[in-house]
Amino acid sequence: MAVSVLPWLLGLFVLGAGGPALAAPADPSAPTSELASLAGRAAALPQNADAQFELLVAALATPFPERAWPIYRRLLELDPHYPRRAVEHYGQLVRETPHERAAWLRLALANDLAGRPREAKRQLAYLIKYFPPDADTLAYAGWVAFELKQSAGAMALWRRALALQPDHVAAQWLLGQAYLRQGQQARAAQVLGSVEAARTQQATLGL
Repeated sequence: MAVSVLPWLLGLFVLGAGGPALAAPADPSAPTSELASLAGRAAALPQNADAQFELLVAALATPFPERAWPIYRRLLELDPHYPRRAVEHYGQLVRETPHERAAWLRLALANDLAGRPREAKRQLAYLIKYFPPDADTLAYAGWVAFELKQSAGAMALWRRALALQPDHVAAQWLLGQAYLRQGQQARAAQVLGSVEAARTQQATLGL
C-alpha cells in the first residue's frame, strides 16, 4: 500500500524552518476568526477526530503547514482508522452533492491519508477541471503527483499555483525543493528565499 505524502511534506517544513507550536494559524483564504474557531473547537473536543480533521485541513493551507504535524498525529492517535472512515463519509457526500468543492477536497485528503494517492489524484483532477482554479488545490495536486513519482507534473502544478497566487508558501517551498533535487541551486535559492521572506512577514504580523 502507498504511504501518504503528508508526513514527508510536513517534515520538509519542520526541517527547513521550525515554527512555533500549534496555535490558530492564519489562512489567507479564510477569515482568522474561522480558523480560531476551528482551533477552539478542537481544543474543546480533544477526543473528537472530526474536529482534528477540520483543523488539519485548515492548517495545511496556512503559511505554516508544519503546524499540521501534531494535529495529524493526534488524529491517528484518536482513531487509526479515521482516514478510511473519512473516505466512506466524503465519498457518499460527493455522490449526493457533487457541487460541494470542500467535500471533494476532503475526500482527496482522506484518500491520501489512507494511502490511496491515485484516488486522491482523481478527485483533485475533478476539482481542477470543474471548479474555479485555486492555488491550494493546485499545490496539493502537485504533492500527490510527486508522491506518484510524477515530478514533472508536480512541478507544473506548483508553477500553476504560483501563477494564480505568487505568494503561496507551500507551492513555493515544494517547487524550491524540486529545483534542489535537480541541482538548480540558483532557482532554488530564489524560490526558497521568497518562502522565508513570506513566513517572516506573516510571523511578524502575528499570523
